[in-house]
Amino acid sequence: IKTRICFTFQVEAHNMITIKEETIINAPAKSVFEFLINIDSLYKIWHPKDHVFCKTIFGSLSEKGCRFHFLEIIDGFPLYLMAKVTEIRENEYLEYAPSFPFSLLKTGKAYFKIEKISDNQSNLIAYVEYGNNFFDKIANFLIKTSAVKKHIEEEGENLKKYLEQK
Repeated sequence: IKTRICFTFQVEAHNMITIKEETIINAPAKSVFEFLINIDSLYKIWHPKDHVFCKTIFGSLSEKGCRFHFLEIIDGFPLYLMAKVTEIRENEYLEYAPSFPFSLLKTGKAYFKIEKISDNQSNLIAYVEYGNNFFDKIANFLIKTSAVKKHIEEEGENLKKYLEQK
């Protein structure tokens, strides 16, 4: 089963860009969730070409309030973010948003939702929204939405390959 990609663009007062990607993975929801809460050690596996590092600053990625930071290079543009886990449900959902000082920019959020299809098959939904202020317009000029879409699709494909080969 191939990766399914859904892209949604909103043109509202906030001018947010949203990207949603779905990947069917032949692995239990628990395995997908375990990968996501251990990305600080699996980050390079997730996207060997673009991911530089992901490290926790405070807490564990399996806990609400955990603070972490990451650096990835998408289409030649370095993207660094400090974030915090804002919501988590074991084996089902992980949401994060920029943390201070990035939270002052009101730049959006991201989440991973895991839907159990069967005992050994899951649907991973990756969602990101961004682009509601001047800073994001500059970032959008430097890194194209199409490059972000491609990056997220590759993350889904790489996660699928990794978990299905285990």
